[in-house]
Amino acid sequence: MWIKESIKAALRKAVARLRKILTPPKPLSKDETTLVRLSGCPALEATRFELGGRAWMAVDGPSFVGIYREQFVDEIFRFELADETPRFLDCGANVGIVTVYLKSLYPSARITCFEPDPACFEALEFNCRDLREVELVRAAVWKTDGQTTFAPVGAVGGHLEELAASPAPESIDIKAIRLRDYLSEPVHFLKMDIEGSEMEVLKDCADRLCNV
Repeated sequence: MWIKESIKAALRKAVARLRKILTPPKPLSKDETTLVRLSGCPALEATRFELGGRAWMAVDGPSFVGIYREQFVDEIFRFELADETPRFLDCGANVGIVTVYLKSLYPSARITCFEPDPACFEALEFNCRDLREVELVRAAVWKTDGQTTFAPVGAVGGHLEELAASPAPESIDIKAIRLRDYLSEPVHFLKMDIEGSEMEVLKDCADRLCNV
């Protein structure tokens, strides 16, 4: 009796596996097809496309897909606030994916985006072109105002040259803005992705982090 039941169980498993193999995969959605295509794009190749009912510009397809999935699929920055007009700061905004996502959560949010990389900033302007109450600042956040030297990458990874372990093969002069000056009012969300500058900036802001 036990042997018969074991055989039946094994047959059921075999049939289930066979059905899984023979069942054709579901066709990819239009958005998923776009993401797959972007994943295979050459690095640092600018492109424009439709995704999620919105026109986008990317400067690097693979890195765009990674950040987009984090925000719009995994929703790693999803949170609830009682305030319907919150204040957000996006430091190292890249091409604006986080800002567009936050605006989808809080349409009346006031957001200031900082991005020093010229190529990324061009895409940031395009991707945020129709968003109200969004200020775009072409500058790096730092512990002082002024000028500094920046090593652009054209995607993620651009950084201040003075923080690099070795001189960058290419660098440009950019504007630096002291983040501390933006923390004199309540900030509901402070996103920082500034490639190694975080600790220096946060130490300069220490007495105002209570506003975040």
